[in-house]
Amino acid sequence: MFQDYPMTLIVTVFFISVSVFAFTLRICERPLNELLGDANGMDFESLENAIWCIVITMTTVGYGDYFPRTLFGRMLDVLIAIWGIFIVSLMVVVLTNTLAMDSFESRALKVLLRLECRKELRSKAAYLLTGIA
Repeated sequence: MFQDYPMTLIVTVFFISVSVFAFTLRICERPLNELLGDANGMDFESLENAIWCIVITMTTVGYGDYFPRTLFGRMLDVLIAIWGIFIVSLMVVVLTNTLAMDSFESRALKVLLRLECRKELRSKAAYLLTGIA
């Protein structure tokens, strides 16, 4: 499946990872949220905030507006960052390989460029000959 549909598989794994890690981060941070309430400004009771934290961590942007404060949450965050680096680098490799030309495409491009140059050369030669006469 990875050879046939690599980008579909990677995007699916990315979204599944975001879902699982966001739910896990909520579980890890719940005791602190119950203890401090909304006074800490890190309301991980909201799934949207947990998803935002996971996406920002997985893509290694790291805004710092939401971050885990418990030991288990921070350990999970390190794991999420490593997993995110792996997933994003796979996306880049797949995109690069998808956009790269193989040898047949490269040859076809060279032939098309040569034909275009010949057409341009004929046009310039015809202009030069009509200008002389």
